[in-house]
Amino acid sequence: MKAEKQLLNLMLNREYLMYILNNNVDESLFSIDTHKKIFKIIVDFNDEEDEILTYLEKKLNTYEEIKVVTYFKENIMIYDNNNITDQIDDFIKALRKNIISNFKEKITHIIKKYESDADENKFIEYLSMFNMISKLDVEGRLSEAIDFIKSFEV
Repeated sequence: MKAEKQLLNLMLNREYLMYILNNNVDESLFSIDTHKKIFKIIVDFNDEEDEILTYLEKKLNTYEEIKVVTYFKENIMIYDNNNITDQIDDFIKALRKNIISNFKEKITHIIKKYESDADENKFIEYLSMFNMISKLDVEGRLSEAIDFIKSFEV
């Protein structure tokens, strides 16, 4: 959750936003629905309109959404421009790791189900999927792991 908020906070700066988007960040990396919604609003924001925080306040209306905007206002992040890209990359990596971890947890439950059902074909299929994701994760090929995960409905 913290990495999601920090990444969104950085996205309020157009220069950082472009770097983030160029690193293949999309709403699917966010696990919290409010953060997904805020991501979409920031990406769709038009510079000719209000200031971004004012614009967010106009577009958001639930308590959770307003709470995040308040967080942004109270925690305007000042980053060291010398290592900002490293920080952004770390946030993106944390989000990808979270997705991979959640996927592996789901697959583990499915594997146990098919193991107890004695459905060898499904067991092997999901075990292979788990092994592939684990291999990509260990090798640090997180983008490939995310693409692999997106191709499956679990």
